[in-house]
Amino acid sequence: MGNEKVFITNYNLLRLFESDDRYSMNLDKFPAILDAFKMLTLADRSRFGALDKFLSSEANDFSGFKIKRSVTVNRDGIDEMVYKPKPPAYHSSLACENLKSDYENFRIPEVIIERGEIDEFRAWFLANSELYHRDFEAFKFRLHARFGADVFVEQIKIDNSGSAEVEVLTLESLKGKIDYHIFNAKYEMDRNDVNRAVFEKHKWHYSRVYITEPGVFKNETDYPDDLVIDIVKNFNRRYIIPLKKMIIDYMILAESCNANVDKKLIEAIGFRPCSKCMR
Repeated sequence: MGNEKVFITNYNLLRLFESDDRYSMNLDKFPAILDAFKMLTLADRSRFGALDKFLSSEANDFSGFKIKRSVTVNRDGIDEMVYKPKPPAYHSSLACENLKSDYENFRIPEVIIERGEIDEFRAWFLANSELYHRDFEAFKFRLHARFGADVFVEQIKIDNSGSAEVEVLTLESLKGKIDYHIFNAKYEMDRNDVNRAVFEKHKWHYSRVYITEPGVFKNETDYPDDLVIDIVKNFNRRYIIPLKKMIIDYMILAESCNANVDKKLIEAIGFRPCSKCMR
């Protein structure tokens, strides 16, 4: 009997692959979304190249690829969010609700962070989260009564990237979605003098340097480091990460593949069983 196969989201499938120069992305294969690939770093393109070779393989075999030794929890901004990040999950069934549910989180207000009340705010929010969805005005009244009228909560909601076997939309509609997303991204890059200066010098390619090792990068603009870092990090979160998800969806649909993954392999690098379908 072969190894047990389980399902993960499309974006987590890409996260399995290390950058590998042997698999530079063949841009001629997907001419309709060429502009999307041009917005990615060379390292990301090589990861997509490895993913493309994997999706093209009938066996869906990971042997021969550079697979990550661990898939770590993204800890960037951990003290800014209500819900702490968890390791990525795998699922036993395509029908699992968690596989298709969107990611939802809430940004902790800056005034709360400045006052050193992060843990207190998290505990209060968790106790009142049901009220947030049921009666927002009542939630807001309690929030201001407890923490002050200058406290507001920003909701963060990200569409789920689907499972690695789910095919949705058409290639034409996905291309339209990608083109519109790129249009908005380029508008953001040229939105004001600050953004123009930042993206002329640094573009989006340095987002991970800013996130993980900001001290090693020299700011080439006349603007403060914190401002440049914040602009590029937000651009990466709002435009580059969603763009990667769209590209993956397009590639999977174009290949008409049935990609699933080896349970033992992804457990070894840090994936956890889904709390709903793997109980």
